[in-house]
Amino acid sequence: MTDIAELVDRYWQLAYAEGRGNRQHDNEAGDAQQCRHEIDRRLKHLLDVGGGAIGLLERAIFAEARADASEKRCEELEAALRDQFCPRPCNGRPDQFGVGDCVDAGECGCSAALALSTKERR
Repeated sequence: MTDIAELVDRYWQLAYAEGRGNRQHDNEAGDAQQCRHEIDRRLKHLLDVGGGAIGLLERAIFAEARADASEKRCEELEAALRDQFCPRPCNGRPDQFGVGDCVDAGECGCSAALALSTKERR
């Protein structure tokens, strides 16, 4: 029985042959499509084995990856917000006073401080 790694290698060889032959389509026998179908079938079988335990593991891994990506995106958005000009500078601050500087000084009178305090709420 051919394992998934061998099928992936075969699929790569077929794709390489397409590129080398300056083609953007499968061969007439449809070998790449058949190989891809077999890879999908084998992966589905793995996910269904053991009452879907592997499927649960896959979902957990996916959820963790999404949480990590969300955390990274929040950090990027917080950094971008800190770099913006404060919409309502107070205490004689210049119009170009940064949101991050305003929040750090404890002078925030808008909702920026709430957005930047998400780490404490996580």
